[in-house]
Amino acid sequence: MNAIIVHSGQMYEAFPLMSLLIGIKKKYHAIKILWVGKKEYFDLVKFNKRIVEVLDIDKCYDLISLTDFYGSDICINPSQNKNARKFTSLTNAKKTFGFNEKGAVSRDAEFFHKIMSNEVTTNKTILDLYYNLAGLQWKGEGYGLSYYPKTKQSKKTGVYLNNKDESIKGERIKMPKELFSQLDVLNQFDNIITDDLFVTHASLALRKQVTCLQETPYKFNFLKE
Repeated sequence: MNAIIVHSGQMYEAFPLMSLLIGIKKKYHAIKILWVGKKEYFDLVKFNKRIVEVLDIDKCYDLISLTDFYGSDICINPSQNKNARKFTSLTNAKKTFGFNEKGAVSRDAEFFHKIMSNEVTTNKTILDLYYNLAGLQWKGEGYGLSYYPKTKQSKKTGVYLNNKDESIKGERIKMPKELFSQLDVLNQFDNIITDDLFVTHASLALRKQVTCLQETPYKFNFLKE
């Protein structure tokens, strides 16, 4: 049994999709999962043992590298990106979850789109939404981060803000460009305050206490109240 996961949105969206890998593996034990996404985000999943192959979505439209996965049992695409929807249709999967060239393939996908585009709000959490989109029920699965930071927790509160609010107390976090280095920096703190969605998800994946100041139309799993 084969499945394709399409990640063509923002980098932070890789985190709920990585959690989804856990749920898929629980339901379909012997399933082989192909991750198709943007090359610049591959570091987040390249060590993930739940994935058998990773492909660059911008270079696989000829389907040559999809030979073993063409006509897969499942294709999950949470993105409304035109290339992602086109690719999803090209895979000719037996069952599609999310979006293809024609748009939303189910009511769950329609609801997912309304939430992510801020048309409506919900009390559901982000992982509930992704699991529902894939026809699954979230049962407490974590993010499944496959990178182990090189740093140890040694500081109390770190602050990373896009709005530069100086009234919030805590050590200002300076984020390096390299992705793993960013995770290393975040891992040094016990508590993180941020208005950045990537930092929020990454910190939660690292099991930090997080205060998210970004307004979202959904709730976060594992978020500090």
